[in-house]
Amino acid sequence: MAGSGSSRGAMGERMGAEYLSQMGWRVLERNVRYPFGEIDIVAQDGSELVFVEVRLRRSNPFQEAADTVGPRKIRRLEMAARAFAESRGFRGSYRIDLLAIDEGPSGFRFELYRDITGG
Repeated sequence: MAGSGSSRGAMGERMGAEYLSQMGWRVLERNVRYPFGEIDIVAQDGSELVFVEVRLRRSNPFQEAADTVGPRKIRRLEMAARAFAESRGFRGSYRIDLLAIDEGPSGFRFELYRDITGG
């Protein structure tokens, strides 16, 4: 997201962290950056470590927030998740989720896609 998108991106990440917390997840870190990618939210869902990509999008009849994450982005997320786990000596299982937030006339719609890498 360029321009004003970065502030919307930050807003989406705040909204996402709040949403996940309300679901009972523990948000551990936000905006973890690596040269090859960024992790929006690192959270714990029960005993599982979860890396969450957050996408906030204004209502668009042709493309929802979830549609904006393609194979290249998923590869970057996988590299960042692996780097995070290795840098902290984490040896357990983890997954990568997508939290899509679509903004429409009646407010925000949240949709969580679990394990978007299929792994």
